[in-house]
Amino acid sequence: VKLSTDYGGKSQLNLGHLVDAQKQKRGEGFELRTDDWGAIRGGKGLFISADGQAKAQGPVLDMAAAVGRLQQAGEQLQQLSVDAQAANAEPADAAAQLNLLRRDLEQLKSQVLLLSAPQGIALTSGQHLQLAAEKNLMLNAGGEADLSVVKRLFIGVGQGLSLFVRKLGIKLIANQGPVQIQAQNDRLELIARHGLDITSTEDEIHITAKKKIVLNGGGSYITLEQSGIESGTTGDHKVKSAHFEYSGAAKQILEIPQLSPLTEHDHESLGLTDFSG
Repeated sequence: VKLSTDYGGKSQLNLGHLVDAQKQKRGEGFELRTDDWGAIRGGKGLFISADGQAKAQGPVLDMAAAVGRLQQAGEQLQQLSVDAQAANAEPADAAAQLNLLRRDLEQLKSQVLLLSAPQGIALTSGQHLQLAAEKNLMLNAGGEADLSVVKRLFIGVGQGLSLFVRKLGIKLIANQGPVQIQAQNDRLELIARHGLDITSTEDEIHITAKKKIVLNGGGSYITLEQSGIESGTTGDHKVKSAHFEYSGAAKQILEIPQLSPLTEHDHESLGLTDFSG
């Protein structure tokens, strides 16, 4: 079955056994195509699925498979969020994801688009690909997630970043170039239940503080500040040295990096375009 017009090149709806003008087989099923522009619109919602429904036996909006996968993803996120909160990390907004499913997506209760496939979905572009949401963006993977960027990756967060791993730890490695971690207007904490190692394999380690440095091990301590150096212990204090030399007073100039001030820019001060309408 073919419904066709040559206006604007060629626009066609082909059904069943598809052949070309020479009766050569092109495929089977259906094809909706045009050489001009195309639009698919459903004013109350749209469901596109590769889940099978043999011989049209079932409701048009039979989306049990899609809903089941989304439900499972939401529950997995909820479980990880509970573990993150127990570890004092920020929890995920799992409720927003489950509410989207129950209130909007299921049976197209709202003007939504649901796209589903049992074996996989691929999106590719010769140039740019954009995902945008005015509210929440949810990404779930039941197995692994891989993000590969050939050049530069920028992550901008307006109010907070929480990174939680349940097992096997975190690795942050730069093969070339420095690694910088800054808390520009607040504290920086490094805490470990067991050992904490700081090592320079081929150079020096510098620890600098504008006011005071306190080293404390088991209650024995040494304090370094502008007014002097103090050390104390309830046990033995042993000094081992081939040569010990006292000289006059001395100091070393502090080299304190300059950090950015506490600021919050709006789109006008940065010359950005406001697309909010």
